[in-house]
Amino acid sequence: MLRDVAANTHQWQIVIDGIFQINQAFASIYSVAASLAMILWSISALRNGGFGRGVAVYGCIIAPLIVVGIGIGHLRLDVHGMAAIVVAQAIWFIIVGSQFYSRQAGGVPPQSPGA
Repeated sequence: MLRDVAANTHQWQIVIDGIFQINQAFASIYSVAASLAMILWSISALRNGGFGRGVAVYGCIIAPLIVVGIGIGHLRLDVHGMAAIVVAQAIWFIIVGSQFYSRQAGGVPPQSPGA
């Protein structure tokens, strides 16, 4: 690479552009698939219980917004757009994970001592 000549610059630019397009494709696939999982889990929680109603409603609101934003091209997957998606999804994942973790193995929430 140290001996590359200026004539090879165009070839390297094609490779870099191709890698960028692959990265963008995987980022949008992940974002949409994770949002669809959030929607399905949240709908199931609203219908059958399982975790808090507030976090289920949050999932039913934020996940379609992410999918629609990516689908219409309004939400670009640059550093800022992907950071917004990750933060919005991480809020849901952390709250749901903490609710599942705080339950006993039988699915019943733990009772406080003296109750």
